[in-house]
Parts: sequence; C-alpha cells; structure tokens
Amino acid sequence: MGRNSRNYSGYAQVRKSYAILAAIFTFALGLYGGYLFNSLSSPSGDGARTRQSISQQSQGQDAATAAAQNQDLARLLEATRANPQNVETWNQLGHWYFDNRMPNEAIQAYDRSLAMRPDDPNIITDQGVMYRSLHNHEKALELFRKANRLSPSHEQSLFNSGIVLLDLGRDAEAAQAWRQLQARNPNFKTPQGINIGEAINMLENK
Repeated sequence: MGRNSRNYSGYAQVRKSYAILAAIFTFALGLYGGYLFNSLSSPSGDGARTRQSISQQSQGQDAATAAAQNQDLARLLEATRANPQNVETWNQLGHWYFDNRMPNEAIQAYDRSLAMRPDDPNIITDQGVMYRSLHNHEKALELFRKANRLSPSHEQSLFNSGIVLLDLGRDAEAAQAWRQLQARNPNFKTPQGINIGEAINMLENK
C-alpha cells in the first residue's frame, strides 16, 4: 500500500486515512510475492539509442523530483523552526520522512507532534509503522495497541497489530486481532484487496 499524496509546500494534510502497514500481506503469511525483473541485452542500432534517450529523460525527471523534494523538506524544516508549536507542521515533516524511508527522523518528528497532541491515534499509528521498519516490533505493537485503545474504531491500528504479531510468530493473537477487526467491519480489506475474513482463513490454514 502506497502512501497518499500530500501538499508539503502548503503544509496541508491531504491524505484521507493514515498508514496501514506497507508490507506485502502474502509475505507476512509466509508466502513470497514480488516482481520478476528480466535482464535483457540491449541490441545495437536505433532501438538502443531510443532506449538511451528514454533513460536520459528519466534521469532528468528523477533529478527534478529530487530537487522538488529537497525544497519541500527545506520548507518544512524552516516552518518547524519558525513555529515549533505547530502540530500539523511536525506531522507533515514526519510524513515527509516516512515517505522517504527515513524512520529515525520520522519518529523524532512524530515525537514532537505527540508531545503537544499525545492522543492522536493516526500519528501514533504512523510512528508504529516506523518502529516496525526498524524491526522494533514490540514497540510497534505497543503503539498500535495504544492507538486502538484511544480509538476503538481505528481499523488501521488493529490490522497493523495483527501484522506485527505475525512478525513475532504469535499467529493465534494475530488471528484474534483480525477477528476483532472483522466484527467491527466485515468488509475491511487489506492493502492488497483481500477481505479480512479471507485473510483470517489464510492465516489459520497456512
């Protein structure tokens, strides 16, 4: 599951919901999914030159994207310096680090936000995702459970608890968490579009 788009330049939070863990669900169940990359030799001639041109264009686009991202980060850092009491700015900085796979920095930004708004289940959940990316599964589980205690209808944190329990080899507890989620919302789907009931069946029959 990818992260939703954000308007960093205006520091506006535009995503509809917070993070469900981005881990591929089938991998969490002990299956393996992924992409098959074929390495093909490049023939000579016009075709090779065309591919080289496309590659150069792609590199230029990548450079432009990186420059824009650096500008976004600079604006966010300046905003936190100018107004360190602005919770949403710290959230946006944390989201920037989250999206750019910088978990330690994201955790620190979320800490600043949570110091001012400690009961935000969405930010607690995002921070839990970052701890899980650092393989601190117990801390991640603690945060997901905290988020769900604060907001019992918070489906993402309950689903994420199940994923981390699977990481820890606690399959029965994972199934129990997902059964709770199923009771609250039988139509809940995983990031891969799997209905929660089917996910439970997969887990219990793996």
